[in-house]
Amino acid sequence: MRRYALAIVTAASLGLVACSSSDEPKSTTAGTITAAESAPENEESTEDEGDAGELNKPLRISTLSDNDVFMTIKEISLGKECRFGVDDPEYSFDQMNDDQQYLQILAEIDVQKLDNPVSGGLVYLDNPKAVDGDGFAKEAELGFDCEQSEGYEDWGEGTEVGDKSRRYGAFIVPKGVTEVRIQGKKFAVEPEGN
Repeated sequence: MRRYALAIVTAASLGLVACSSSDEPKSTTAGTITAAESAPENEESTEDEGDAGELNKPLRISTLSDNDVFMTIKEISLGKECRFGVDDPEYSFDQMNDDQQYLQILAEIDVQKLDNPVSGGLVYLDNPKAVDGDGFAKEAELGFDCEQSEGYEDWGEGTEVGDKSRRYGAFIVPKGVTEVRIQGKKFAVEPEGN
């Protein structure tokens, strides 16, 4: 019974996937801090959940042995500015106070093999978690005002088996974030102002 419950939990967590596009993101530096690489170069990355992730390195994100689902984080940034601009400046939904900022993530998803009937043939990404300097983790709140790039799809869209996708996610997190957890992988970030 326990194995069956674990399979259901694992299958549910596999319902992860991000949005994708083909254009390269525009480079902006104002108000953003790019994530520091989390794993030292001499350390091998394992596939266990909770391990340190590295930018631009494919990570296995499915815990089911019959699945080959990989995620590559291209960029993580913190700041007040939307990476690709504001969707509609007249209608703002993200009411951020002075103690909040955007967490923006660019990722690529590669669903090579998916043997999980519960998933419906799609992989979905979970919202990331933000960890503050005291070690408190909280799921990041989805942001709505940041515009999607033509080359990246929305974080919440699914990726089908055999497909690759590029995903962009904008989330609202408190200032002072020191770590971001994406699909169980840990990425160190520098708090704004450092």
